[in-house]
Amino acid sequence: MANELTYKQRYDLTHNIKKGKTTPHNADLILVDRSGSMGLTAIGGKTRIQCVREALAPFKNRAHVLAFNERCDEVDCDAIPGASGGTNLAGALQVAETLEPIHVLVMCDGEPNSKPQALEWAAKIATQCLIDALYIGPESDGEAIAFMKELASVGHGRFSMFSLNEQSPLLLGQRVATLLALPDPSMVVKL
Repeated sequence: MANELTYKQRYDLTHNIKKGKTTPHNADLILVDRSGSMGLTAIGGKTRIQCVREALAPFKNRAHVLAFNERCDEVDCDAIPGASGGTNLAGALQVAETLEPIHVLVMCDGEPNSKPQALEWAAKIATQCLIDALYIGPESDGEAIAFMKELASVGHGRFSMFSLNEQSPLLLGQRVATLLALPDPSMVVKL
């Protein structure tokens, strides 16, 4: 696979994650875009990343978050770092894959550095879990929306769209809660 992490890079990423919070294997993961574009102004004069922090704060100690720009860091829901740099979604998906998640929710404005590589990694992860895509950008960006729809399709997941320029971060939190809600395995009817 193109640009696959070397053993040392994978070790370094895993080692960096373990220095702070530790995500268990087989968890639900939220991958949060914290690239420079997430510093743009959204509703109420707040930045997009501030809105995402507010929306995810109620999930502290209940959700596992990997915040990514050029690098990927595990953080608490209310401690997502400020916006800066590029959007290495492929790298974030590579890190997520090492954690063998059962569900991944990608919150992104749909402008990764390498769309083909991100889709490659999504396809690889989709062999073990679902990937939902939550687009958090302007409704006018058709190309970004199309990418996020394709990401959800490749990940056998759901696509959802949320405009931070028109809707409250509290509503974003409700959307995230809906996307993270998975059926109780004991309630699944086998045919």
